Amino acid sequence: MRRTTIHVLTAALAAHLACGAALADELIINNIRYPGVRVTDVAKLKISYQISGAIREKNLSDVTAFTIDTSREFNKAEQAFKAGKAADAVAAYTEAEAAAGSRTWLKRLVRYRRCQAAAAAKMPGQAVTDWLAILDEAGATAAAVALAPDAPAAKGSGENARAIALLEKRLSSKDDPAVQAGIRDLLLSLYGVEGLNDKAMLLRGSAPGPGDGTAGEKPGPAPPVGPSVDIPVSRAPAKLQKAVNQIKLGNYAAAVADIDASLKRFNSTELPGALLLRGKALQMAYEKGGKKDRSLLAKAGLSFMKVAACFDASTPEAPEALYFGAMVSRQLGNEVAAGNAFRLLISRHEGTDWAKRAKQALGS
Repeated sequence: MRRTTIHVLTAALAAHLACGAALADELIINNIRYPGVRVTDVAKLKISYQISGAIREKNLSDVTAFTIDTSREFNKAEQAFKAGKAADAVAAYTEAEAAAGSRTWLKRLVRYRRCQAAAAAKMPGQAVTDWLAILDEAGATAAAVALAPDAPAAKGSGENARAIALLEKRLSSKDDPAVQAGIRDLLLSLYGVEGLNDKAMLLRGSAPGPGDGTAGEKPGPAPPVGPSVDIPVSRAPAKLQKAVNQIKLGNYAAAVADIDASLKRFNSTELPGALLLRGKALQMAYEKGGKKDRSLLAKAGLSFMKVAACFDASTPEAPEALYFGAMVSRQLGNEVAAGNAFRLLISRHEGTDWAKRAKQALGS
């Protein structure tokens, strides 16, 4: 009888200790300390935790401090961040991510906190990496967009170069307009630090605002495009032939959809041609559609300008894309952006047929 009683007490004590160990996390929510909780999930910028037998949920932005009992590395990062040692915190958060194993919720929490720490440490490459991952997981919510880390490093920093490469690659009309605006703002900030004035000018010229016009400008009348859109079928790689055939049949939307579905499979040599063809399909959809949908024209301009802004001037498609991007800016009523793009084309690609067309467009 005594042995049975001892076993029961031992089992009860073990259960009590196990429960206590499981509920040993701590959160500070709106400046109120919540010890003895257990974090159960982190998703879509919300945190779920168990307290007093109930599961509750809060926005991550409401939590100012975290202690995760099962992650020594994460707690080390939190302490460093609190002490103002942001770079040390970034390194510790990375250790915590590697040690998280299958705990997806902990990896999401790491990304959220590391994004903030990296911005504080002037490490835009890491901050942008985490921000884009948060957008992919949480969607284009106001909270996710607001985390955009505008914290460039010193000029010439590899972190700036890494951030620019990530953001330029992400430029896509598939993203929510608010996300696109955030990406453009970050790129313009980074371009400004690095002195990439040509890229900044092109990006501003390719960034139409809501509605029919361009950001900050009232749309004017749409003059003729000029030279007809020419589809360079002979130069189109095999991956683009299906889209080319769709364009020949007048199925412009299908051509755009086909290119969009394949964008991630194009290498750096093929991508400019794909973007150029995409822009042309969108432009023809605008020109030959019954009702003039100027959003198609704006998307075409963005596709053209990506080639000019995100790839080296030696890219074969660059002068053609710059020309058509300038023409689209003109159609959208942004004559300043069009003129700048034409002059840049003439400067960069003097002697080419596209430079000659640019001179004609400028009336010189």
